[in-house]
Amino acid sequence: MKTHHQILLLVLICICTFFVHLNEYFPDLMESRNFITAREMIQEGNWWNTTMNLEPRLEKPPLPTWLTALSIKYLGSMDSLFVLRFPAALSAMFMVFFFFGLIKTLSSEKYLPLIGGAVMATSLLIIQQARTNSWDIYTHVFMVGSIWQLLVSFKTNTFRNLLFATLFMGLSILSKGPVSLYALWIPFLIAYGIGFGFNSLKLNWKKVGFVVLFGLLIGFSWNIIIHITETAASEFVINKETTSWGNRHVRPFYFYLHFPIYIGIWAVFMISALFYKYASTLIGRFGNYRFMIFWTLISVLLLSLIPTKKERYLLPALIPMALTASYVIYGLIKKAEKGQLIKWDKLVLTIFSVIVGLAAISLPIILYLISEKGLDLLTLLSSVFVAILGVSGLYFWLKKNVKFQFINTILLVCVFCLGLIPKSEEIFYHYDAFNGLESIKNTEEIKNNSIYTQSTETDPRIVWQIGKPTRPISTIDLSDYSNYPLVLISIDTIVNVLPDSLLSSREVKHIGKFDFFRKKTKWKARVNLIK
Repeated sequence: MKTHHQILLLVLICICTFFVHLNEYFPDLMESRNFITAREMIQEGNWWNTTMNLEPRLEKPPLPTWLTALSIKYLGSMDSLFVLRFPAALSAMFMVFFFFGLIKTLSSEKYLPLIGGAVMATSLLIIQQARTNSWDIYTHVFMVGSIWQLLVSFKTNTFRNLLFATLFMGLSILSKGPVSLYALWIPFLIAYGIGFGFNSLKLNWKKVGFVVLFGLLIGFSWNIIIHITETAASEFVINKETTSWGNRHVRPFYFYLHFPIYIGIWAVFMISALFYKYASTLIGRFGNYRFMIFWTLISVLLLSLIPTKKERYLLPALIPMALTASYVIYGLIKKAEKGQLIKWDKLVLTIFSVIVGLAAISLPIILYLISEKGLDLLTLLSSVFVAILGVSGLYFWLKKNVKFQFINTILLVCVFCLGLIPKSEEIFYHYDAFNGLESIKNTEEIKNNSIYTQSTETDPRIVWQIGKPTRPISTIDLSDYSNYPLVLISIDTIVNVLPDSLLSSREVKHIGKFDFFRKKTKWKARVNLIK
């Protein structure tokens, strides 16, 4: 199979795992922030001095929001979640291609890059972030590209690859600051020195220095200009972000110890790679085990040192994890083809096959038992197909045909994404009485009046769903008749928000009580028109 055929195959896998049903799942808090900023770029023209709810939004660099806004402008309506998430899914697909190129640079094995790309495209956290328009996917995509091009420049001494490495690093920083530089690039550089010898880095120190220097200049260009032109706002954001990294979402040091499970269906192979005596021999036939395992472990360690921890922050560690798992799988395929599987190989394959096979076979039964609405035709056919693939996977395991077992697993993930993602949303976010706030954003009351909220910091999900900026009710003089009519959105009932004297002198029309969380919750958005 030629290289362009391999790339085409990876495109088909990415379409299944990243793009199909991209409009499923309700936008969360983080996505809403990005969507609001993109909307205001188009509506208000705030492309450089980015805003959220018409307030300065300088916490994050603008590249991901620029891409989102361009997607809205040229691909369709801002009401389409597919259009809004398309840049993230496309970026994830490019990460698969960059990863393909990275392995091709590291190895001369013909099919190893294809296996690596397929593993990445079907890894759990990669799929989740590809289908969510967050800043994380963008910053790490570009850094993978930077690492790949830097390695190519080590081998070829071409200035063009060095420029690409520099540009990609700059774009990574323009996506989420130096996050990927810290969590992906620095672990890579240290692991490369450990695995291939620090003399190799010494020979290429000028290239590394060039990429870092000019990559930082490109990456921080927006921050520098904003700091000069919006000094007060910029300093406020810097102090706020510095504080938040130490006291928000604080988790213990060991929070990421379960990191192998985030690669999803390939977790067994990643866990097996942690056993040095076994994995170093298996991987060492085709690649540098020390480089891969140290890249993974150093990345996890550096992420663990930061007090603030979230599951999606582990995304940079998925790149070396996918690399390591790919080499384990390739090593097992080659040994199986030659009939050289040892008892430890068979144990790894047995654990993997039994877990995946039993889960797949039992899926239709589990869905039937937990689904309150029953199974529609697409869900039923997809779950049965997954079960059949579970059986065929066990068959290939018994026949010791690891290559077809791997292909079977890729098909299983693709079928799940093609047919069962809508059902998974229904199961995890089942709420029949859901009444979204966005249902009223095109009504006359909302379109023709100013919107105010009870709290001083409005939940971005409310701002996104209501379709226009809101302001705290405390920012206006309620005794000034010129401020009426207005719409008030509050969590509490209106009698607990406004004084009786005001309510008795104004006409109040209750528009309704709406949800701004997708799950069932006591928190409701009460909407009232006050004339």
